Amino acid sequence: MKTFDQFASMNKDVADSFMKSGTILAKGFEDINRQIMALVQASVEANIETGKAAMGVRTLKDFSDLQSGWIRNYFDTTLSEATKLSALSIKIANQAAEPIQSHFNDAFSKMGDGFKKAA
Repeated sequence: MKTFDQFASMNKDVADSFMKSGTILAKGFEDINRQIMALVQASVEANIETGKAAMGVRTLKDFSDLQSGWIRNYFDTTLSEATKLSALSIKIANQAAEPIQSHFNDAFSKMGDGFKKAA
């Protein structure tokens, strides 16, 4: 009976660690989605402002300068946001792996203790 109780407890612990991990992943995906939506909104706003400014240009040089500034800003923003998203993704993955890794570390430690007692 003791072995069954230990097995049941171990299965519950495994399920709990995966549930914690899933909860962390779900929250992390919400954070990533929120960041992406903010980027899209900022991009749309920048495009609208650039479009309005383009309506007021008087020379081809002014239009070219406006377009060059928009392109520079677009690439700078995209690179910056991609770096932030990458860092956030790594952080979320590490946080989500922690409950599972912790459980397996504890389980292997208990197994090691059991082997020591048996020897």
